[in-house]
Amino acid sequence: MKHCVLLIAGLLLLPAFYAFAAEPPHLGFVYPAGGRQGSVLEVEVGGKAIKNASGVIVNGSDVYAVILPEEILAPFGEVSGESKETFKKREKVFQDKKAKKNRRNDPFPETLLLRIAILDRAEPGERELRLITPGGLSNRVAFRVGTLTEAQELEPNNRKDQANEVKSLPAVLNGQILAGDTDCFKIPGKKGQLLTLKAEARSLKPFMADAVPGWFQASMALYDSKGAELCHSDNFLFNQEPLLFYEVPENGDYTVEIRDSIYRGREDFVYRIAVGELSYITRCFPLGAQAGSTAVVSIYGKNLDRQTTEVNTESVSLP
Repeated sequence: MKHCVLLIAGLLLLPAFYAFAAEPPHLGFVYPAGGRQGSVLEVEVGGKAIKNASGVIVNGSDVYAVILPEEILAPFGEVSGESKETFKKREKVFQDKKAKKNRRNDPFPETLLLRIAILDRAEPGERELRLITPGGLSNRVAFRVGTLTEAQELEPNNRKDQANEVKSLPAVLNGQILAGDTDCFKIPGKKGQLLTLKAEARSLKPFMADAVPGWFQASMALYDSKGAELCHSDNFLFNQEPLLFYEVPENGDYTVEIRDSIYRGREDFVYRIAVGELSYITRCFPLGAQAGSTAVVSIYGKNLDRQTTEVNTESVSLP
C-alpha cells in the first residue's frame, strides 16, 4: 500500500517537474559560418531555448568564443575596408531582423551574438560549435576556419545592378538566402585567369528536418558585365554543392549569383563561396596503394602546381 501511495504521488508530481524543467536547446544556424585565421569576428546564432546560454564550445584548439551582451550591436563578419556607411547599414539590418523575432511559427525565435577569436595558428578546416544552456548542451552546427579574406553580403543585393563589390580575389563570400532571395557579388576578373568558384551550403547543414525537401539546394551562376550567363552549376558529380571553373577571356567585372534552386529560403540557408585562382583536384589515379609502400599518384584538376604526388603508407597498419 505504501509503495502504491508513493507511485501515485510521483505520477502527480511529473507534470510539475516537466513544467519547471529547462527546455532542451536547439541551435538552427550560425552566420557567417566561418572566419579567417588571425581574425576576430561577430557572428549571429539562432534557434530555440538558447537566450539564457552561458557559454560557447568550439571543438579543436585555437578558436575561442564568447556571448556578447544584447545591448552590443556589432556588424557581422570581417569585411576588409568597410566604410562607416556600410557599417551603419549592416547594423540596421541586424536591428530590423531582431525586431521581427518572436513571431508566431518562427523556427528560430531567439538569436544571440557571439564574438569569435581565431588565432593565427588555428588549423584550417571544419569545426563544430555548440552552446551551453540551462537545458544542456545544444546540437552541433558547422563552423569553418579558413585562410582567405572573408567578404559579407549586404542587402539589398538581389539584382545584378545591386551586387556587393568584392575588391580583390581570392576571397570567401558569405551570405544567407531568405525566402525568394537571390544574392549577387561583383568580382574582378583578369584575362587568362582560371577561376574556381566552390560553394558550401548543404555541407554546412546537411539536413533540415522541418524544411521541404529538407536541405538547401544551392544554385550558382557566373555572369559577364553585360548580364549574359557564362556558366551555371548546382552540383558536381556526386557532390550536391555548386562548383564552377571559368577561364576569364578579358579584364572586367563579373557577377556571382547564388540562390536556392526552387527559391525557398530562411535564416539557416547559410552559404560560403570560395572564389579565385584556387587549386582543385577533380580526380586521381591510382585510388589506393599497398600498406607499407610509397605510391606515385597522378592528380588531375585545376590550378595545380604539379601533376603527381607521392603517398607514403609505411605508417599505415591494417586492422
